[in-house]
Amino acid sequence: MESVNETFFGCLPRSVADLRTEAYLPVIIPWFMKSLDIPGDVCEFGCFRGTMSIKFAYALRAFCKTDKTVYAFDTFEGFQMDDPSGGPLTIGSYSDNHNAFEELTKWSKAIPLRPMKGDAREVCKQLTRPLSYVWLDLDFAVLMEPVLDVIWPLISKDTIIGIDDVGRPETPSVAPWVEKIRAEGKLTELAHYEGHFISFFRANKA
Repeated sequence: MESVNETFFGCLPRSVADLRTEAYLPVIIPWFMKSLDIPGDVCEFGCFRGTMSIKFAYALRAFCKTDKTVYAFDTFEGFQMDDPSGGPLTIGSYSDNHNAFEELTKWSKAIPLRPMKGDAREVCKQLTRPLSYVWLDLDFAVLMEPVLDVIWPLISKDTIIGIDDVGRPETPSVAPWVEKIRAEGKLTELAHYEGHFISFFRANKA
């Protein structure tokens, strides 16, 4: 895992590598790297300021993956609802005061990155190409379930699906939703990093 992370960060300029990212990259990057040879685009749902998407897109350019684009989804205005499951996240949580959408739009002129502003449940309907890597960090099951349903036709048996906040106390609806879709036979778990509340899956498709 360490050498994979070194390869990833070795292709980034210091200014990009040092961008603060909320998600725990050391366990995420190896799975992203596995997706590079899988046909399809990359999606981050719930990108906040989009720093992980910037790193992914820069890596795609560095590794000459010219047929891929990173789509970074967020409202860029914080949550538009309180957590229906009673968690502490409320309307306005993760509000952005750094003009992230505008900054990501500037980045998109140099790297294969496309910021997608709005309710991910609706905006994700604009996707039409296959997906190689999906990162779901929407915190509420009521947001993640419809997004996964919409993009399901674009996901193959090889697509790598990462889900953040599985078992995190602040996001109480995520773990039960993950268990539900696993019980339905929709996903098979590839790895779970309990201390970081991150799981990776593949779709059970022929």
